[in-house]
Amino acid sequence: MNLIPFKDINDQDEFWGGARFIKKKTGLRRVVPEQDYFEYMLVNDNSSSERMICAHIDKFEAGSVISHVKKTTPESNRHTVTAKEFKRSNILDEEIDLWYYNHVEYDRYWSQDLKSVIKRLDNISFHDLEVDSLNINFYYSFFSIDFELYNEKSEDYDKWTIEFNGLSELNSDQLPLNADSDVEITSFDYELNEFFEGKMTFLLGSGQPSFDLIFKCEKIKLIKN
Repeated sequence: MNLIPFKDINDQDEFWGGARFIKKKTGLRRVVPEQDYFEYMLVNDNSSSERMICAHIDKFEAGSVISHVKKTTPESNRHTVTAKEFKRSNILDEEIDLWYYNHVEYDRYWSQDLKSVIKRLDNISFHDLEVDSLNINFYYSFFSIDFELYNEKSEDYDKWTIEFNGLSELNSDQLPLNADSDVEITSFDYELNEFFEGKMTFLLGSGQPSFDLIFKCEKIKLIKN
């Protein structure tokens, strides 16, 4: 399971219908610790235009309603709730072992608050960051980059993923890769206008040219793996 601690999620982030959550250490099942969890899903409430339902989807408790959660914008057709409202409706605090379950390759169920993500980007020095992979998905109009960031506390490298969703533009020059290529991010310039606009420059290794990626997108997600 690709689980993200709920306490690490910003209060203004949004969850869409279909989002899944895991609650560990329930103590209610006579099973090994790895199997001692409940799984919930956020679904639309057809009886209310203002709320959504958090319900069990485990085989024994499937369909049982855990809570009703107020929508982000009840007057619209956007079936989303904020992380803050989800915690309030479920009477959650940081001590409860709750996780967001990223169960699909392209996660369209969790939207991070854009301004909060930009503040986190401002604290990252995008220089000499080793890139593990660059993935472009034309079907869903997004690309993602897996990179490593040094953690001074642990004196080791943490693995991160940054996703750029809802692309309206994506431009680049040639990307000449070979067996000796060693890809690093050397700079990342960005600003928020009508869209998030970015220019990311990569170094490809000794004696090789740099590579620019210029884009506009609607949303960004920054995840520590």
